[in-house]
Amino acid sequence: MNSTQTTTSAPHGARVHALVRKGWLTNQHGAWAMMLVPILVGSILGGFTWPQALLTFAWLAAFFFFSALGLWIKVSASARKRTGGKPLDPKRKAAVARRQARYRSALITYASFAAVGALGLVLIKPDLVVWAPALAVCFGVAVWEMWRDADRSFLARASAVMASQLLTPIAFSLGSNPHDWARMWLATAVLTLYFVGTIPYVKTLIRERGSRAWIRGSIAYHGVVLTVALVIASLGMLSWWIVALWALLLVRSVAFPAWSNKLGKPLRPAIVGFTEFAVSTAVVLVLVLPATLS
Repeated sequence: MNSTQTTTSAPHGARVHALVRKGWLTNQHGAWAMMLVPILVGSILGGFTWPQALLTFAWLAAFFFFSALGLWIKVSASARKRTGGKPLDPKRKAAVARRQARYRSALITYASFAAVGALGLVLIKPDLVVWAPALAVCFGVAVWEMWRDADRSFLARASAVMASQLLTPIAFSLGSNPHDWARMWLATAVLTLYFVGTIPYVKTLIRERGSRAWIRGSIAYHGVVLTVALVIASLGMLSWWIVALWALLLVRSVAFPAWSNKLGKPLRPAIVGFTEFAVSTAVVLVLVLPATLS
């Protein structure tokens, strides 16, 4: 049985790897929650409608386009870095062009899908164009960081988070009952704070594992948000469910880096992934259950 699984999984893994190399799939698995949770929360709060499915289609196409664009830009950014920022000679330019060509099909396909979806949404609800400037700014900042070969910087990650969180009010506005805007904006704020917090937290588990500065920064961030939530809740202006959620996130920011450091190695991806799935589910439940934001 094991040999059969190995035989069948190897070609599948090779196909997936080939799709990633050509820009058709992304290897940023942690981005899925950031991409889909805002739309889910906005749709639940506003009431489900079919245009939200079109929004999901357009947003996923834009996400895959952005991922492929990042790979395309990284080729030239890495080449410039190797030359110390000097202009590339013709031979290097030709090599860069050849490597970038592998992403052309994915870029054209996903850009077309995203454009068709966006156009359809604007035809359905023309006032959606008001969100275009904010999305453009987020996109521009992220592309600039990619061009600087700093696609994993805090600024690049934060701009992607901000763009994704705009999908909560957009999905809400497409809903069947988009009336409680105060609750929607509170949900958007909580989601934004949550996903921004995942940036330093994930770094403490992977690329900055063992870094005292990043661990302290992550704990401080979650601690400050929890303190503010406690104050607002004590004034009767915020649900205690939000406070409980942030207490959980603070414990997570302390416990998991400590666990990883005690083991002397990174935690298994399955452990981190399952935990984040559970945390994301808790966030969604806190934001959509009627009693939690009342």
